[in-house]
Amino acid sequence: MDFTSSFEYENSYEDESVDDLDIEEYRVTDIGAKLFNSKHKRSAKAFKEIKEMCGRLHLYDSIVARATCLYDKLLCENETWGINAKLTYLSIICLACRVEDVPRSFREIAAIGDVSHFKLAAVYKKLPSTLKVNVNTPKAIDFVERMLSMLGVHKKCLTDARKIAKAAQMKAEISSCSPVSIAAAAIYLSTKMHDEKLTYKKIRDVTGISSATITRIVKMDCASVENECRQIFEL
Repeated sequence: MDFTSSFEYENSYEDESVDDLDIEEYRVTDIGAKLFNSKHKRSAKAFKEIKEMCGRLHLYDSIVARATCLYDKLLCENETWGINAKLTYLSIICLACRVEDVPRSFREIAAIGDVSHFKLAAVYKKLPSTLKVNVNTPKAIDFVERMLSMLGVHKKCLTDARKIAKAAQMKAEISSCSPVSIAAAAIYLSTKMHDEKLTYKKIRDVTGISSATITRIVKMDCASVENECRQIFEL
């Protein structure tokens, strides 16, 4: 090979390397653009679904905004974690409600998505640590007013139901029960004191808490809740 042909060969090799480099850069840019577009589409779909779900739950726009921000944060951290979209949206709404101090139970939120509230609770428990969000644990008293309104009970029972719920949650043997269950039992006792006709069945139908659970809390350890009520109201 003479000098001229050798020079042409070397140049063609260099040109080929540059072309390969350009192709690799294009591929990286193209992959990045596709990933961005994919996340954008997922985010837009999530916003639509979350907004619709929040509407069915009669939640404020602030909850929609908070839930959307939390979902975007989840996407940014690439936390797909193998959980289906519906459960993710519902659990994000649960978290948004807790952050904004809006009382909603797992049962209530799970019902609109036709999913198990146990599965929803399991997914939700992963979110605060994953997204590094601090949330307050809801108390029974937080659910009392909303549940009374849903049951159509007279507001005269509200103050008493709050006192009962607060007293019950301080009981060691009852504190392990869910806040919603304690609130349901407190409402039953309050309405009973005020001669309001409210059955276990009606509470169950509205709150999703079984009659057996309410009865168990009411009668737990020789009706400790009712004993506490007697001390409060001097019955």
